[in-house]
Amino acid sequence: MNPLISFLVLSLPIVASGADLGVPLSWRKFYNERPLEERQNIAQAAIDNIKQYLDKENYEFKGLGYWVSANTYSAIALKDKIVGTQANKALVTAALKVSASLLELLAQLSLTLMAEKSNFESYPHFYKYDFNDDALWWGTASIYAYQAYNDTTFLNYAIDNWNEASK
Repeated sequence: MNPLISFLVLSLPIVASGADLGVPLSWRKFYNERPLEERQNIAQAAIDNIKQYLDKENYEFKGLGYWVSANTYSAIALKDKIVGTQANKALVTAALKVSASLLELLAQLSLTLMAEKSNFESYPHFYKYDFNDDALWWGTASIYAYQAYNDTTFLNYAIDNWNEASK
């Protein structure tokens, strides 16, 4: 190979590493003037708004799909954890698991729900499409739900999910 071509090819990584990929200082403020409570209210308003797109048959958000819905639940649980509330616990819990007491009540009434099973029960280890990355997003949502709501069921879901993915 020509020495000049070899030099150019070998120089490409050095040139690429020198590219400025940072956000221009003129483009963005690096602080927020909004009070903490206002930012928390904005976050909750966003959560309240996205609920209109919830498909209660599978607890995915319409237009987002399976794994992006999991990321959405992660963000919702993180918001509750950071703020120190459980404002969205029912929503996150419904997405990740179905209340045993609700299923017992439905059985007593000889009724069933369309989504009788949670995402975890419907798709063991959260494997709906047999892709590790899709399933692991639900595992991550389970970790954040455990941290936010201190429910060991979520931790067990995450452990089960990881044990399956790491095989």
